[in-house]
Amino acid sequence: MTPTSSPSPKIKDVVVNILHALKSINHAHLTKSEIQCLGFSVDIFDPNDEDSSEDSLDPETQWLFKPISKEDIKPWKTSPSEAKAVQSSLDIPDLVRTSQHRPDWDVAGATQEVLDFITAQFDSRRKSKTRLRDIFGWNDIDFEEFAGGNMGLLFSTDGKFRGVDTPGWRTCLIEEWWDGEDLAGPSVRLIICTDGNGKEGNLLLSELGSIAQIAAFRRTQPEFKTCRLFPVLLLSLFGPRHGRIIQACYDRRGDKLELRISRVFCFATKGDAAFDTFFRFTASYPPEIANPRFARSLDDREVFVHDALPIRSRPNLSFL
Repeated sequence: MTPTSSPSPKIKDVVVNILHALKSINHAHLTKSEIQCLGFSVDIFDPNDEDSSEDSLDPETQWLFKPISKEDIKPWKTSPSEAKAVQSSLDIPDLVRTSQHRPDWDVAGATQEVLDFITAQFDSRRKSKTRLRDIFGWNDIDFEEFAGGNMGLLFSTDGKFRGVDTPGWRTCLIEEWWDGEDLAGPSVRLIICTDGNGKEGNLLLSELGSIAQIAAFRRTQPEFKTCRLFPVLLLSLFGPRHGRIIQACYDRRGDKLELRISRVFCFATKGDAAFDTFFRFTASYPPEIANPRFARSLDDREVFVHDALPIRSRPNLSFL
């Protein structure tokens, strides 16, 4: 990390400091020590450990999102006729091993293939005649209302960010959870695709930037002015054809931004179990819904979240 990227000691706000530092970083990968110097706290988690998001955690840190279980996902299968109807979307080509290291490999196309495959699965699997996506409350966020049209670190095209060697990225999905006609809480789920390769043990500038930007935007919204905790679920896709899951939480009272990071998953073949792991987290519940104790501690005035948030009309937006 360059000296200019260090957080300013004059501002006692971890989110402001992180955003300020990230804008001056000119390399794509940050080590754990660099991430901690920015102001994040870092831990790891296993997305396939179904106990990791339940009672094994301390009640004060139970902000993890809850993916649909391995057993519950089994009945949601695509019938042969349905599979045929969406064959092009479900037909992800195998990535030839040698092409992973070709300098001209189209990383942007490879990550988009993974995203299209996961989206097609989520859209097409059935239980009776109900689409799986229709039983969840995730709904698109109105970006103009969310950020006033300012993308910030949620988007960067290649060559337009500081440092020509920094790959660009794009936010492909950004959603919040609606409990019927009520906005359930501040949790945000997003998917980003980075046009560069990721590394185990490091995080991409795109991943850190998008999480910090979400926290910065979310905490300024009027309906969350008394909220203490701001959870973020990031499904991050990057080259050669890989990805990871990051769960984050900003604590306004403690001025902390915590990260829980999975290992890197490989999507080289469509039969890889990695797809089911990401599919389960695509079909996940935010902590406001999955954890009543979290919901009660969500508001800084220590009242139940639905008493703290005004009812807002549900927007007419499509699910994933």
